[in-house]
Formats: sequence, C-alpha cells, structure tokens
Amino acid sequence: MGPRTASPWGAAEWRGHRVLRKFGSVRVALVSEALVGLVSLTSAAQCCALCLRRLPLQPCAGCACFGYCSDAYRQADAPDHSRECAAIPLLVKKLSACGSHVWHRGDALLDALLSARLLRAGHPAESLAASLASPLLGRPKALEAMLQAPALAIPVAIARSLLEVAAEVPQLLPERFRHARLHQASLELVIGVLMQMQCNMTGVVEHSCFESVGSALFAEGSLANHDCAPTCQFLFRFREGARPSLELQCVRDVEAGESLCISYGDLARPVWERRRNLQASHWFSCKCAKCMKDLTPSGLLKQLESVSDPKGQLLRSLFERSLPEEAEAAKMLQVFKALKVPFASTSADAAVSLALKGLAKLEPLEKRSARSNLRIIQGSLAKLLPAVHREAVILQELQSLALSTAELAEDFSTVLEMAKELRARCLERYGPFHLKRCFLLRKELAAHEALGSPATEAAEAAEAFEKLLIRLGLKDKHDTDSQDTGLAHSEPGIDLDTMD
Repeated sequence: MGPRTASPWGAAEWRGHRVLRKFGSVRVALVSEALVGLVSLTSAAQCCALCLRRLPLQPCAGCACFGYCSDAYRQADAPDHSRECAAIPLLVKKLSACGSHVWHRGDALLDALLSARLLRAGHPAESLAASLASPLLGRPKALEAMLQAPALAIPVAIARSLLEVAAEVPQLLPERFRHARLHQASLELVIGVLMQMQCNMTGVVEHSCFESVGSALFAEGSLANHDCAPTCQFLFRFREGARPSLELQCVRDVEAGESLCISYGDLARPVWERRRNLQASHWFSCKCAKCMKDLTPSGLLKQLESVSDPKGQLLRSLFERSLPEEAEAAKMLQVFKALKVPFASTSADAAVSLALKGLAKLEPLEKRSARSNLRIIQGSLAKLLPAVHREAVILQELQSLALSTAELAEDFSTVLEMAKELRARCLERYGPFHLKRCFLLRKELAAHEALGSPATEAAEAAEAFEKLLIRLGLKDKHDTDSQDTGLAHSEPGIDLDTMD
C-alpha cells in the first residue's frame, strides 16, 4: 500500500495503488472512469459539455453557457443539466459578485456545479467516492475550527452561493438541503465536498494543446499518491458519446511492489516552492524521498541555480518570488546563511527586481493587447538573460508566457524560438515522456507551417513529434488515433487499496 504524505494535522493517511508485477515505461497500469465531469467555462464555446471534444456545438438555449456536439449527447447529460440549467445564470451572477479571486475565470461555477452533481449522486459512506482524501476526513470538528480561516474563504463563498441559488432552484440539490433550520449543517457538508474536490479533482488535459478543457473526478485515479519523483503520469482518452477516461501511464519501469505515484505540481520548482504550493493546493507538507534529499545541505545548494545569478550567487528578488510568505522566506534565508551561501550584490538584485517590475505593465491576455504585451515580456527577458543563471525558473516562466503571447500576436518567429528553447530544457526537467514535449513539438510544427519553412527545417521536429505520439500510445504506427489500450478497467497485477 502506498503512503499518502503527511496531512496538515500530523497524521499519516494510507491509501493508493501499488503494482504486483513489473510494468515497463509508457505502459498503462490503470484505467479509471469519471464519477462526474464538466467542460470549463473558458472552453465551453469550443468543447462539448459531455465528451469535452472540440467539435461544432449546439448551444443550450436555456443557460447559453454550455453546448453539445449532438442531440444524443444532450440527452445523455440531461439528468444533470436539466437540474442545473435554470440555476446557472443565478450562480454566474452570485459567484462573479464575490470577486475575481473567487470567480477565477469561471472556475467557481465549475466547482459549484460539480459539487452539486456529487451531492445529488449521494455516494454511500462506505464507497470509494465518499472516502477520498480531504483535510477534513475523519475530523468532524475540524471544519468548525477552520471556517474563519483565510484558506477556506473561497470554498465558503462558493458553498454559500450554491445554497442560496438552491433555495430558488430546488432541483439543484437534494431535498435535505432545502431546510432553513439545517443551513449550517448543509453549509459544512457542501464545504466538505468542495475540499474533497480540491484534493482530488483532475483537470482534463487536451494533450495536443497541453491545456485543461474541463475537470472530472476519477475515483480510482484519485488514489494515485503524490511523489516529486513520480512513477506515472495522467493520460486522457477523449471518446465518442462518453466523458473522457483517465489512464495512469508509467513514465519509467515500475517494479513489483512500487506505488503508482504522480506529481501534483511542477517538478522544475525548487523544494521550498514545491512544498509551499502543495500545502496550499492539497493541504499537506510533502515528505517524499526527493523532498527529503533536496532539503539536505547538499540538496539545497544544488537548487540554488533556480534563484541565482550566473555565478551561483543567490538573488533575493528571485528567491522571495518563489516563497512570498515573509516568515517562511526568513527561515529559509537563515538556512542559506548557515550554509554560507554567497548572496548577489545589492545592485545585481536591484537590476533583476527592475526587470521583474516591468511585467506589472502587462494587460490581460487578449488579441488586441498581445503585441504590446509581447514587447514587454521580450524586454524583461533581454534584461534577465545576462543577469540570472540559465537554470533560473523565471526564464522558463517568461519563455512560456512569451510563447503563448506570440501565438496570439501571430508572431510565429518568436513562437518557434521559444518552443525550441523550452523543448531543449524540457527533457532534463521533466523526462522523455512528459506531455509538455508533445505540446512544444506541436507549437514548433505549427510555427514552421505558418512561416512557410522549408521541409528540411521542420523534418526533425515532425519526426520527433511522430515518434513521441506513437511511443505514448496517442497514435498507432499507421497514423490513426489509438482509441483502445487493450486493458480492462481492473487489469490483473494491480492492487487497488482504499483509505484505511
């Protein structure tokens, strides 16, 4: 059984998957179906609300938010959407009024609708769906103590809005949520479901674009524990007439007895930033073997490159950006001083800070502002390249931002330049089978096509892209989509352990 890393309450939770026989790299070890799922609001105009594929849509005349690629799919989703349709405009109004930090480009609407679907499904207490990890699981009094905590402000706002709308649209939630005298109990139950979703919901990623088009809850898939040196990654199969399924694909050889683990965050980040992000998103402090090694004196010194100048001297401006909490940053800086880490000069730090401040002039990412935004990003990059270490995480961040902005601005020369630069670093940071490589190769090929590059210039990227897709099982050797993995949903050799 694989251990889930320590919870914020100090007790270890044991749950997960382990394999009973060896699995080779890129083999699919587990297939999981979605309990609930829905397209995100930002993708709703292009992607079907049921299958999440990019197809011509027939929009819903009632809510005008979601659409379906066929009448059959509309009917298949009707048991859920018919209960939600009238409530959606009311939820949009209430949640958007809570502020951009709650609304977050429509993510709050997605969370509200998916939590309502889970509550209507009414999973039994002994079911896997009801026992998914949460910082509140098994601690009935914990929520009451946490209700005023800043970390719960967004779930509380979503839960209150959902219950208020359910009072006007009763079919949105089960009957027990309609009694005013039980409002506090209902609020706590909804918040509890939202917390489970925060820890277990998965963004459904369209591999070719390397972007999330929706969210879904996969019960068996959610049992994949976190590790900063993962054995697996998530793949999604987009299918006709059904929600996408999730596959756990091995990214290296996995020996019998090993756990199927994925990474819940960005592996390119230094350990102090990885652990901070996991605490914020999943409510636990990671104590995996890689984190423990990275926290040793030698491990910390190796990671200084991510926040240093070309000479390996620590830049406070970059470090504080990676750990903005003042108290935590002060503790880590004391550790670095004890290790006799060299600090960059005040003038060098000031120059980096000035280059970063220029990014404050960026406007929202829209086509009309893309060219001016790109000039700002390129200006900051030009100042930072000679001032920071080539392994500094800020360079990867700005190159990724430059790529997406250049694509919107139709500056395909910059798209090609950034995609090549990022792909060169991707292999060592994420490994040979990471889906980000697919995304970057696709951007390279699209840029070559837009620029009318000679076939010889695009040949290397095209060949690498084709080989990677075949190796990952996203295409077969005859250039057709591989829809069938040939694996049953409970393949022999897998031991599915649930929470103790």
